[in-house]
Amino acid sequence: MYTDLKNKVAVITGGSKGIGNAIANRFGKEHMSVVINYNSDEAGAQKVAEEVADNGGQATIVKADVSTENGNQELLRAALDKFGDLDVWVNNAGMEIKSPTHELSLEDWNKVISINETGV
Repeated sequence: MYTDLKNKVAVITGGSKGIGNAIANRFGKEHMSVVINYNSDEAGAQKVAEEVADNGGQATIVKADVSTENGNQELLRAALDKFGDLDVWVNNAGMEIKSPTHELSLEDWNKVISINETGV
């Protein structure tokens, strides 16, 4: 355990599965408070929150679109309202459309760029 992380507050975008899940669980082991962001997998986010608590941390889940300023503001507000602070922000959310770039529609291109780059 890293004692300098104990009682710190983190936001993890895309925290309901995969790498975000692993990061959240590690933060739980560090006794951190975690805001777990999800877009569509509420059940997955809830499961991660329970795992964080089982590991010694605290967690809350927030559905927010990280490709928008409003969505990111919701995550910030959740950290401040629920845990009173924010120390760590993990830009984990991302997506891909498995298609050659020249075959992507502008709409799909913008969706990928807005989540993977603009949201950060």
